[in-house]
Amino acid sequence: MPTPAPDPQPPAAALIRRATAVSERIRVARERAGGGPVLLLPVTKGHPVQVVRLALAAGFAELGENYLQECQAKALELDEPQPRWHLLGHLQRNKVARAARLFTVIETVDSLQLALALSGARGEMEPLPVLCEVDLTAIPGRKGFRPEELSRVAEPIAQLPGLRLLGLMTVADPAQPQRCFSACRLLRDGLEAELGLPLPVLSMGMSDDFEVAIAEGSTEVRLGGALFGPRQAPSG
Repeated sequence: MPTPAPDPQPPAAALIRRATAVSERIRVARERAGGGPVLLLPVTKGHPVQVVRLALAAGFAELGENYLQECQAKALELDEPQPRWHLLGHLQRNKVARAARLFTVIETVDSLQLALALSGARGEMEPLPVLCEVDLTAIPGRKGFRPEELSRVAEPIAQLPGLRLLGLMTVADPAQPQRCFSACRLLRDGLEAELGLPLPVLSMGMSDDFEVAIAEGSTEVRLGGALFGPRQAPSG
């Protein structure tokens, strides 16, 4: 699905129209799959704080951002209560202390060392929900655990104080989304059996492939362009 062209409607009306259309597509895909609820997570990366305010006014309490500094800048401009921020981009370890306090969920834990750093940064705070990012594409430059790596480190991560492992996140190969999403679901199912722990979250699917992801069991889809149209500001 191509990114929507600029909408002539007022921004609030355009967002509501797009959100309504996307929610209906999610409902239909979920009913076809016979699955449970699916969280629609708007991704405000690359959009100005005005777009964040529109999303909050439209009733979205959870938002996704890829960059710590971009998210911090937006958070400073917002009144309380803040949205529940999800980190969707790679987290450098020198930014862990700030990220562990700003984000409500970190979806991109991609090494045991990062998990250890996040655990230490949380201190006496309540456990931070995290997802392990998995790469099932073998595309050069992609972040995430390979399946065999995750099998070795999932138990240590799940036992860390200060963290609460909730499941897996993946970005599919555009050429083979169904294969990637199916593999991620099977990997999650196997880890649940090995660990004896529920891992209820499968964060799979973006604007171009979220219906395929829902068919394979996604419980969260991360949508930017389908809701907000083209990015209005550079990411950084």
